[in-house]
Amino acid sequence: MKKLIKGASVTASSNALKAVGRYWSAFIDNVKSQLGYEVDSADRSHPSEYILLYKDNNTYEGHVTRYSDHSYELMDYNITKVE
Repeated sequence: MKKLIKGASVTASSNALKAVGRYWSAFIDNVKSQLGYEVDSADRSHPSEYILLYKDNNTYEGHVTRYSDHSYELMDYNITKVE
């Protein structure tokens, strides 16, 4: 699928994994069930733009998108390993 952004063509993967939630608590639950990551306990209680994630003894940082309807989304391509 191609999307136009300010005149540029960007290809978005149709098979990208994501976690979504209407409320923060539902979103956090979906991060584990949909993406397989544990969420840092400090990030479980309040919404944040970035959250710390754990999987296979590694630490990752996820960039969370918050929409105007107050729902949340985390795409797998917005997760990076922390070195």
